[in-house]
Amino acid sequence: MKILIVDDDTLILEILTLYLGTIDYTDVHCAENATTALTMIKEASPPFECILLDISMPVLTGIELIPMIRECKGYAETPIIMMTALNDRHNITSAFVAGAFDYVTKPFEFFELETQLQAAKIRGEEMFFRPGNSLELSEDVDKQVKTFFTEARPDSTTAVMESGLLSETAFENCLRRIRAQSGRPPNLLTLHMRGFANAPLRHDGRESDHYLITLSRNIAKMILPLRGIAAYLGDSTFIVVSFGAGRSAQSDLADAIRRAVSLTNQSYRNDGGPEPMISVSSGGSEGTVTESDSSYLVYTLKQDAKVGETQSS
Repeated sequence: MKILIVDDDTLILEILTLYLGTIDYTDVHCAENATTALTMIKEASPPFECILLDISMPVLTGIELIPMIRECKGYAETPIIMMTALNDRHNITSAFVAGAFDYVTKPFEFFELETQLQAAKIRGEEMFFRPGNSLELSEDVDKQVKTFFTEARPDSTTAVMESGLLSETAFENCLRRIRAQSGRPPNLLTLHMRGFANAPLRHDGRESDHYLITLSRNIAKMILPLRGIAAYLGDSTFIVVSFGAGRSAQSDLADAIRRAVSLTNQSYRNDGGPEPMISVSSGGSEGTVTESDSSYLVYTLKQDAKVGETQSS
């Protein structure tokens, strides 16, 4: 696997290069700043297969660099692992929203980094060709929506916020990192569109987006004030986390999700089929994230989305 390490600390570059060599990663390249890294990325042939990226760098931070990397040809899904001493919610979430694959804090355990590199390698092997950006309705709607979530990243450094849409894997990694830090756990809800498959919905406008993709856009808008992140789990099911504080935070999140559904429905008409119903379910104890493993939590929510605590609109 061809790896690029970007860090302004030359000692870190030396140590990581030596360590990676001991675990059979020998095609390793280094850059001491974002500008040099971007040049190397654009000129690399073949492209880098994984990027280890520091956040705190002069002129341009690692988080600011991510959207620039994603714009480079062949790097839309390249795993980017953040390496940083910054362990606060804002930097963690902003990095994932910008397009990070995982996040490791300094001083880091080499075993943890090796595990993340192995996951990145598997991710690279599983990546498949995505034919353009067409989002026209097809039999495989789930694949289209998941592709949309993977590609729905900030298009500039100024657009990076701590709220947005994440791929399922990035969501799990982000949630794990957020839970690892001290403080109040975030609020979590799932949204399932019951009966959606049998509803022949048609868009009233000129856009060609599928209903679920339009809904995804509206979810992103509505959770922005709540500092929320969302992922699509498949089978018309979304998972949403917000970091809003206060007694009303959970109900505010539920209201935001329902507003997103209502806004989406205003753009579509139903030609004779049953109206799609929504169920909004709390995750964990009283809606907060439990101490269970993030991957297992997401799996459980997938299974429980249709039969959880239901409130229909």
